[in-house]
Amino acid sequence: MENENAFKHHIGPALVHRLAAATKQAWPAFKDKAFERAVVPKLAPLELKARVDFVTRAWAERLPQDFPQALPLVLTTMGPPLTQDTQVAQGLFYHWIHAHFVQCFGLDHPDLSLAAMLQITQRSTAEFCVRPFFQTHPRQTLAFLKRLRTHESPHVRRWVSEGSRPRLPWGLRLTAFVKDPTPVLALITPLRADPSQYVRTSVANNLNDIAKDHPNIVVETVRQWLTETQNPHAPWIAKRALRHLVKQGHAGALQALGFGVGTKAKLSALTIDKPRVVVGDSLTFALTLEGRAQESLNIDYAVGFQLASGKTGQKVFKLKTLTIAKGQKVSLQKRHSFKSITTRRYYPGEHSITVLANGHALGSVHFDLKMP
Repeated sequence: MENENAFKHHIGPALVHRLAAATKQAWPAFKDKAFERAVVPKLAPLELKARVDFVTRAWAERLPQDFPQALPLVLTTMGPPLTQDTQVAQGLFYHWIHAHFVQCFGLDHPDLSLAAMLQITQRSTAEFCVRPFFQTHPRQTLAFLKRLRTHESPHVRRWVSEGSRPRLPWGLRLTAFVKDPTPVLALITPLRADPSQYVRTSVANNLNDIAKDHPNIVVETVRQWLTETQNPHAPWIAKRALRHLVKQGHAGALQALGFGVGTKAKLSALTIDKPRVVVGDSLTFALTLEGRAQESLNIDYAVGFQLASGKTGQKVFKLKTLTIAKGQKVSLQKRHSFKSITTRRYYPGEHSITVLANGHALGSVHFDLKMP
């Protein structure tokens, strides 16, 4: 069945009409009705990114074919800048067309394109369209973003960090930065104490990206930031930046956050509320930990999934951080949903819940997952 809430529907008739009307107002020669008739009927079978690309290229075909001539017109059709408190999602899909236009047609004009992205990211985000420019014009792009780290808009400062993430979800992978993250670290380090949490969140996510390929570099970077007493945001950034490594039980990451490697605590009970779960339903599990020493614990749980290949996979989820004393018993309960989502597909068969403490598996329980 068609998901009426799918993101692709944001790139639909209403958006095409808005774009056509704005273009007509900015350039009276534009044939807005013909544009709509050519585009709208062909959107239905396309997914999100394909819709963005199709609308952008159909629009570009009807604009002046010289990029420097077309760009001012393109920018005129944008909405007003975001305020300090407005999140990027507000104008994301409409301005994605503008960003994609620059990405597709502006690569040979880096000066004009980077300046255009500065305007676009103040209305939505240019984190995706800047990535080919990192590949083709790395020095120029880095130098341009470096100058923007003190820009008055948090949306611009966030762009500096978000656009340079080596493994940005949905974005082109920046293989040079995956191999050597040094330029990215130099770029984002001055943003570690940014007054906007919106920016600091991006910095932490960037570090989390880098940690997937260079865990020890990120751990050392976070350790250094944690020594900077003038930066009250360092502990929060550290926790978010190291989340992937903590889920993996990385010793350095756990120690940087004040946890030991492994634990002396024992899992004295682990139960589930039913032996079978239907996709779309949820499972509640309860556990009891018994302390054998005074220690700080990072408690996670891993869900073991069936994969399409017949093998099993595992995904780790956060549960709780706590301090336990010798002889103390701590009981926790969690409800885990098996509702279908676009980023995960379920397959029937035996699944499991494994309790992890400071990266160490304490025990597991198994159950069957059934299709509805």
